Amino acid sequence: MAEKIKIGLIGCGAAAMYGHIPALTGHPDCELYAIAEVNPQRLEFVGQQYNIPIERRFPDYHALLDLVEVQGVVVATRVEQHYGIVMSAAMAGKHIICERPMAALVPQGWEIVDAARHYNVILLNNLTVRFEDSTRLMLDYISSGQIGKVFAIRIVNLWSGPEREKSYNGSRHGRDYFMEEGGGPILLSGLPYFDAARVFAGSEFRDISAMGQWVEAEYSNPGHVICTGVFENGVIALIEQSWVYGHLAAEKTVVNRMEVLGTDGIVNCYWDWDPQSRQNRSYRVQLFSAGECKETFFEKSDPHIRLYTSFAEMIRAGKTLPGYPTGEDGIVAMETAVRALDECRKNRYARNEILREQSKYWVT
Repeated sequence: MAEKIKIGLIGCGAAAMYGHIPALTGHPDCELYAIAEVNPQRLEFVGQQYNIPIERRFPDYHALLDLVEVQGVVVATRVEQHYGIVMSAAMAGKHIICERPMAALVPQGWEIVDAARHYNVILLNNLTVRFEDSTRLMLDYISSGQIGKVFAIRIVNLWSGPEREKSYNGSRHGRDYFMEEGGGPILLSGLPYFDAARVFAGSEFRDISAMGQWVEAEYSNPGHVICTGVFENGVIALIEQSWVYGHLAAEKTVVNRMEVLGTDGIVNCYWDWDPQSRQNRSYRVQLFSAGECKETFFEKSDPHIRLYTSFAEMIRAGKTLPGYPTGEDGIVAMETAVRALDECRKNRYARNEILREQSKYWVT
């Protein structure tokens, strides 16, 4: 059996706790070898909880990058910190998984991609939808021609969004942070779905239009967005993202579905949401075609496990393997999401002008 790939985790916040650390615990191909975290209480908690030796717990990520044993790193910090950390990791010769979005600004993201190429390191973006077994089955149906030529894609991901959290150092945290610095649902949650739409369509977006609703007026970014677009090959798409879907309800619920329409059939994927555990229990992939109609169930699994299996395979092969979201994929998806967000902001101001003009007729 091949020796496990030693992974250094930089950032032990929410993304690490619900995704990366559980996937690395007991993984057959990877080992959580070292951690870096600026919050001393969290650094100590994670280190003790997951048996990371004190000498491999660092408040400064540069010390982690100096460890010769570490072959790959995961960057799961605040978005504005991604650029500096990923650039340092590339220069240190470490292979990289970076949380989404890859950078705070699109030009920084392209610099990261160029640096990874220059230093010959693997760079993956954590676009989780591509690592789901259900998504891979949908792609098999599409690529095999069972639904004919794709002409439309509809993706809906509606939920209540991140919870509000207290900050240990006075900075924005939790929902406040993700709605502002994170860009809100269309950027942070939307990236994996913009990427999936590109793969389903087999093309790149040509035009994007988007409208948003500011249900929570204190945020500069919309909490609910409907985006429509057309690809270079003529496929049309609708992508709807929400963090205010029943966000004040006593019992939370989720709507998540992906639908691909072809000239000869349809393939869909639906979440089965359990309101008791507040978790997705399984996925249903439905195929409706002239040849057959069938439904396939997948038990809920953590896509991060496949992410690390693929990461280890690529490191051993010394190259990026096809079918998985690279840094370049992450930036292309980010460019599209940013265009949609800019369109939302522009349309918000235009809509406000209309409302102001109408309101004068209602003044008493």
